[in-house]
Amino acid sequence: MSAGPEKTTQNGALAALLLVLACGQPQEMRVGIRPERTATARTLTQPSPAEPLLVGNGVTAPVVISRVEPDFPPITRNQRVGGAILLEAIISANGQVEAVRILSNPETLGAHEAAEAVRKWRFKPATLRGTPVRVRFTISVNIHWS
Repeated sequence: MSAGPEKTTQNGALAALLLVLACGQPQEMRVGIRPERTATARTLTQPSPAEPLLVGNGVTAPVVISRVEPDFPPITRNQRVGGAILLEAIISANGQVEAVRILSNPETLGAHEAAEAVRKWRFKPATLRGTPVRVRFTISVNIHWS
């Protein structure tokens, strides 16, 4: 659906008014939008392919298909340290973990071991409109002992 001449003129007038308010003085402005410029403007608002997307707004979450359990240090087991370690991972469009960052206190016993284990996980990739995409995803690794 393209904007009619009235809508284009209104948008141009609004842009001119905002420019006057921002600069404090009127600036010369030509009103008129060609369809190819409209398409270019839309692509500029899309995230670049290098930036991972966030789950939501049509982006489905990746699903773990292969999980490696953390190899916690003996002190963690001996002291029965438990709890959740929050991590943030970048999951590629092919389901591999590209990077992991510890969101919890990095000094928490077992945090580094949990991050190392998540680096080895594999995922069914996140998708946007059926196409696999790269995402930034929060993961909670729970420590509990039987």
